[in-house]
Amino acid sequence: MAHVLSRVPCDAFSKARRYDVTSYQNRLPSIRSELFANTPITVFGDEREALSVARDLAEMKTAQGDNYPFYVMDMGRLENLLNAWREHMPRVQPFYSLRCNADPVLLRLLVEQPDVGFCCTNRVELNMAVELAGRERVLYANPLWTRGSVRHAREMGIELLLLVLRVCMNAPVSEGSMRVGCELMGEAPELLSMAADLGVKVVGISFSIGAGACSLGIYAYAIAQACRLFGVAASLGHDLCVLDIGGGFPCGSPTRGPSFSQVAATISASLDEYFPESSFGHVRIIAEPGRYFAASVFSLITNIIDKRAVDASVVTNDVFDSGTAGFVYQTNEGFFGSFGCRLTAFCEPKCRPLVECVHDVSADNYTYATILGPTLSNNVDIVQPVARLPQMQIGEWLLWDDMGAYSMGNRETLGEDGQPSPTIYYFVDDERWQHMSRPSTPERVADVDGSSHKREGTEVEVDSHSMESMESESAVIDDEPYWPNLEQWLTD
Repeated sequence: MAHVLSRVPCDAFSKARRYDVTSYQNRLPSIRSELFANTPITVFGDEREALSVARDLAEMKTAQGDNYPFYVMDMGRLENLLNAWREHMPRVQPFYSLRCNADPVLLRLLVEQPDVGFCCTNRVELNMAVELAGRERVLYANPLWTRGSVRHAREMGIELLLLVLRVCMNAPVSEGSMRVGCELMGEAPELLSMAADLGVKVVGISFSIGAGACSLGIYAYAIAQACRLFGVAASLGHDLCVLDIGGGFPCGSPTRGPSFSQVAATISASLDEYFPESSFGHVRIIAEPGRYFAASVFSLITNIIDKRAVDASVVTNDVFDSGTAGFVYQTNEGFFGSFGCRLTAFCEPKCRPLVECVHDVSADNYTYATILGPTLSNNVDIVQPVARLPQMQIGEWLLWDDMGAYSMGNRETLGEDGQPSPTIYYFVDDERWQHMSRPSTPERVADVDGSSHKREGTEVEVDSHSMESMESESAVIDDEPYWPNLEQWLTD
């Protein structure tokens, strides 16, 4: 059956809330632009939410005839995440996974935290981490070492190679898939024994639960089994001093599975039970979070560029919905860009209208919809297969929360190199900015074996200009502040 593509004029402003120009003018003195990591950011006099900032930006862009997708980054949100980590898992030092998101502002904020390290898996990430934070804060966790990678690590000043046994934890209570590492019961003890026979010193045990675990029991199980392997290793003469609990920690507001606070409470309780400080005070406990720090800090806003009416059963694939209205919306960012993150496990982006309609918001007005990307390429460019939305119009905006993980730098990887990436707009409130912009002071940082070092005879200092020469391949950054024409727009 052929479908007629309906192009409906945008009436977003007739249905959505309008903004009082006077209120903008009153707020103008509290908005200013600053530079951070050689990148323009906007500082508000009061605390703002990403939703509010995105709405203001979208309205201004619409008035200027600009419908390109964009990100907003809430810099203050990262501080909240760091504080939550320290509060709930004080014994675990995070090593941020650079492959998740190498945004320059995000990295600079993490570099300013002396208790945060950086986990690298390839040469590019290693170069970036060493330049930003120094080799003392780098964990080069490459599961497949080659002569070239070892040589490059040596050239970058990584002179100590630690052998950590990666174990695949297949617990009876696990509902997730954990396929990386050696077998727990058979291979792990055998490899420890083989290493002892060869005179190779194993210094730690590593595992990773991964994203999407639906049971808290798997975390307790994994830590208990790691403790058992510590005992096996000790009996073979290995002096283990590192426990790496991997990544995959929940971020944002998970729609399935436990929250971060629940996971962290289980991990901390299990560490206290199986690795008490009285007996394991010498053991360095680390983790490799990526999406926990990156995902909820970024929100993506896209524009509806086309729509068509379909039967709802086409969307839901359920005959029960036959005879009711459904829609297919096309948006201007897709799988070959930011939504390439759907290739990662348990990543299912979900949208909502950026501006909620003030009329006809009853449940009856909500319909099933499919969101497609701009290419419509062989049924691959599907952004959200099934959504529940009020009827939207062409030109209206969609908000996608928790979009900071594995969403940037995908164009080259997925064959769309040369297409512009969404602009990123950074914002923070004045109180947090005053804290962030304080001059850096020399900080002693710990390397992976827990000792403090000085680099070239001086204490490690966070260089406020360390990002100036770094080019970001994952974002198009405006050269001007993101509200450069606000006064002119208000007075027009």
